[in-house]
Amino acid sequence: MPNTVEEATVYKHKVEQAAQYIRERCPQARTAIILGSGLMSLVECPEHTVRFPYGDIPYFPAATVSGHNSELIAGTLAGQAVI
Repeated sequence: MPNTVEEATVYKHKVEQAAQYIRERCPQARTAIILGSGLMSLVECPEHTVRFPYGDIPYFPAATVSGHNSELIAGTLAGQAVI
């Protein structure tokens, strides 16, 4: 976490840039589901999926967990737009 006002301002800008990228590509999504390794089978459930590599999302951190696909997945699950 940021330690100074300047660091906090830079951090906030980075978060806003990442959020804007996601919102522009997934404007209908109002729900985010964060999956642990035990729930990865749910990744195949959404319909009409679009995948975004983490490297394409501004300032998004790289995954460090072995076996993680390093991508954000958006789609429709039970009739709701989710990411």
